[in-house]
Amino acid sequence: MAQSKDKKEETLRLNQRNKCPSSKENNTKLLTSLSMSKLFVQSIIMASCILPSHFAFSQNRCQDIFSFNNNQQNPSSQDKQKQPPPLALQQLEKSRNLSQLFRSNASQFWSWVAWIQHPMKAQKDLRLTSKRRNHMFQTNKSSFSREIIRFEGQIMGDAHLGNIHKVPDIKSKEMKTKNIDLDDGGIGPYFYDFFHFVLSLKVINNKDIKIKNLIQAYLSGLSGRPMKTPQSIEDKTNLAMKDYEILRRNYVERKTSNGKILLKDNEIIAFDPQLIKIDKSEIESTIQSHFGSDVKILDLVIIVKDRGGGMTHQTSEVPESSNHETEALTSRRFWMLLEIKGHQHIYEIKEKQESGLVNYKKQGDLFESFHLSREFFDYTEKELFLTSLGQSYFYIREKKLTLFDVPYKQKTEAEKQFLIDLGNWGAYHLGQWHAQNKNGAEYYNFIQKNEVDFKELLKHLKDEYLFILETSFDQK
Repeated sequence: MAQSKDKKEETLRLNQRNKCPSSKENNTKLLTSLSMSKLFVQSIIMASCILPSHFAFSQNRCQDIFSFNNNQQNPSSQDKQKQPPPLALQQLEKSRNLSQLFRSNASQFWSWVAWIQHPMKAQKDLRLTSKRRNHMFQTNKSSFSREIIRFEGQIMGDAHLGNIHKVPDIKSKEMKTKNIDLDDGGIGPYFYDFFHFVLSLKVINNKDIKIKNLIQAYLSGLSGRPMKTPQSIEDKTNLAMKDYEILRRNYVERKTSNGKILLKDNEIIAFDPQLIKIDKSEIESTIQSHFGSDVKILDLVIIVKDRGGGMTHQTSEVPESSNHETEALTSRRFWMLLEIKGHQHIYEIKEKQESGLVNYKKQGDLFESFHLSREFFDYTEKELFLTSLGQSYFYIREKKLTLFDVPYKQKTEAEKQFLIDLGNWGAYHLGQWHAQNKNGAEYYNFIQKNEVDFKELLKHLKDEYLFILETSFDQK
């Protein structure tokens, strides 16, 4: 009898998890198990589950019904530590703060955006309480939120301050502000690209970063109006190409010795073709084909501790690695020390993965998408190229030197102001890039006519996503 009872209970749990109640009897049993104080709210949710044709979120609402129990508080007052993490985030245990956690989850961000606009296409691990879901349901019903996503084109996909820097530009032979990380670039909505940038600042300093100022800078970039570079940024980035080259050579000298790359033991391991499934001779052939036969590879190492991005930061926030071989195998990222015309350069080889934007909408062929993104963000093949190694695509680029560090922790008022300046400066350039798309002017005019809605939607979504990050981080 005990086994039979256990089997029935297991069957019931499976039925409740995988589908909505299919009969009046099941609905009655469910409702009678609820306390009278919760009966009204939960019966409304049940109605949305039974009538999926009228509620876009019916499938997720069903899951909410089964997540209730008599020990839970009303969602409106429920302590967030007691709520289930609403989004499965990666690098959760290794992230030291909300900013690290946010920057490690560009793909998950776009899954969330897809869920807002297309709830039935959501990933299975997206879970929210009924209160938060109702907020998102209202967002989805908003005519403005539906209209704003019509404006799509080439976007960064992972817009944050760490990916916007002033670097040498081969075409103009001048220092130029550029998007230095094309990993998650592709076709997507401009609004959510900007929203991602806003979030990247809010997770650093929610109090002092003002959305209205970011919007003003962003619209200036969209409209083509000039914006003077803040003096705090000008002081750090106003230098000639020849001065940058001196700084670059000094950096290489600090990071190398006798033709070998110097990094901490837990950051690199020796190149191992068996581990990464690529023969060194294949890499050498590719490099000489691209740069010329006189180029020498002095050293080649596997990076096992790097949070991404194409720049070399003076201060890095990276988690401890517990398994070098596993991490190296999954990341497939290398650094090379090259000798080109008598000077040493550090280059990066990184496996090209699909953009996180695929979680929002289908992107084109990986090779084609990369080249479109490279052309849009004004890179030459000499600066950044894609090649095939070991049956996978890898892109190769020089490790650039950043002229400033993002002040993730502000200990002084000057550092706080520098973060604010960087935010406005970055928003301006993001607006300029969005304006380069064919429908950039139409997008700008639409915002101008609906600026209040634009601001309110940003604020609303900011609260929702910060809730996700904070809830997940507090429960790790």
